[in-house]
Amino acid sequence: MPDTSAPESPNRRADPVPSRPLPAAATALAVTVLAGVWPLTGTVMTYVPALLVPSAIGLPFAVPALRPWPLGRTTTGHWLVDLLAALVLIAVVAVRLTRPVAGPWRAFAAGVGATVVGMVAANLIRSVYLSFVEHAGLGTYLFALLGGAALAVIWGTAAGILVGAVHAAATARPARRSAEHPVVTVTAESVTAPQGS
Repeated sequence: MPDTSAPESPNRRADPVPSRPLPAAATALAVTVLAGVWPLTGTVMTYVPALLVPSAIGLPFAVPALRPWPLGRTTTGHWLVDLLAALVLIAVVAVRLTRPVAGPWRAFAAGVGATVVGMVAANLIRSVYLSFVEHAGLGTYLFALLGGAALAVIWGTAAGILVGAVHAAATARPARRSAEHPVVTVTAESVTAPQGS
């Protein structure tokens, strides 16, 4: 019996493949650890002093740093809040990237989006803490929240490009492996009976 099914359209969306959030979460972890390495961040700030402007007006600095102890004269409170913010960023990336994605571009976009959302959540924690420490009024508090969110989108996008690239590569690997070794399913209709029966 001839196959009357329509040929597959070349524009058909790719089937979703299982997501692998651990490489992306590990990349977010690496970004927060690098942000906590003072020789690196200090050198960057020396050559790009404009990065210090947000901190000078009471906004959170860059990416929350994951470091094992407070840096210099940083208070224990600032250090603990940065640790919490960094862990929130990593957790948001890990949780948001558990859903299946269809294709590497969608995986990349999901990685960037998850990092931006994680950075917004992390900066919300940091902005609230800074506002309380500085005894900010309502206007300054709202400015800190909005400014922290805007900075989070910028820094989250920058870090998210790396996280998204790793997530796209990690998600594409199982799909490539399954394409090289396709699974053949046998159904009753596909088996023809011998001629003599």
